[in-house]
Amino acid sequence: MSWSWLIILLATYPWLFAADLLSDGTAHWGFNVFISGAAIVVPCSRLRRWQAVLFSGCVGFLFEARRPIPNGTLALALIAIAIFLTSNKPLLRSAPRLLRASLIVNLAAASIWFCAAALPLGQLSFNPLGDFLPQLLVQLLTSACVSLFLFWPLSLSQNAALTVNGVDLGPLNIPASGMSARDVAVWFNHQTAASGVTATATTQFEVPVGQLDLSSGVVINGQTINACATADDLAAAITASGAGVTASLNPHGGLVITADDPGADIAITSPGAKNALGITGGTTFHGHISLSGASEIRVGISSSGNPAMLQRLGLRAGAYLDGAVPEDLLVFATGGGSGSVAG
Repeated sequence: MSWSWLIILLATYPWLFAADLLSDGTAHWGFNVFISGAAIVVPCSRLRRWQAVLFSGCVGFLFEARRPIPNGTLALALIAIAIFLTSNKPLLRSAPRLLRASLIVNLAAASIWFCAAALPLGQLSFNPLGDFLPQLLVQLLTSACVSLFLFWPLSLSQNAALTVNGVDLGPLNIPASGMSARDVAVWFNHQTAASGVTATATTQFEVPVGQLDLSSGVVINGQTINACATADDLAAAITASGAGVTASLNPHGGLVITADDPGADIAITSPGAKNALGITGGTTFHGHISLSGASEIRVGISSSGNPAMLQRLGLRAGAYLDGAVPEDLLVFATGGGSGSVAG
């Protein structure tokens, strides 16, 4: 949704306003409650670049509205940080990385703001520095503590990408190695108690008996299995190879290979020109997930999501009308992708 950045800004504003009120009370101690830097990290992990830029700019201007610093200083700094973060989203792919980014960004933004506030007052000079450095260190220490303490409640209040049965799932943190069905299942299941939905991940594929080449070996998940005399021997060798998979024969003599870690990817490569499975080397088998619940299962998109997110999970987005439509219906769609209408 094109207005996702504004909706997240509205959810973030109470935190910014509360920080301003607290800062009014702590100003006589020489520090402010600064969270503007930390506030842009989670949105940068979810929004498109232009949305993150608008969001970050607004956060900066909201802070500057009550602080005596040159106009645009913090806003432009946060915009530059947002451009960097949205260009390097792997840095935000897990909760520890988000927390680390929140700490670093809040410290950097606090330093920029503090220096910008000191310049007009003539405090930032080489000789003498006066109380500038001690005050800066106190502000940075406070900003670090605020960032660590408020990161989780702040991020939870900023809209998540998907909901299941009305329950907010939070961000889908993609590991640096890439997303697997296992990761998606873990994401769904951390809210099973609230949503009533359980996700089960499975990775399995079959090789027909006529496709097997017992004169060749095969490499599965980096483990080499040498040529075997029979299909039974090949299944036993694959299971004992330490590749993290279990192999067995189906009633037709074909080979069934299943990941021991449900939903984990299975990578097949060839030790030579061909392999025992008759599969093109460099093939990776991805898993699938199934959702189960006591009643109906409704997967929806919240304000910061889009249909492409559902597609990445193997789900199809659509608008459904139950019953007859008495009048002509016009449907308008924006953005890329394909669609169809069924009557």
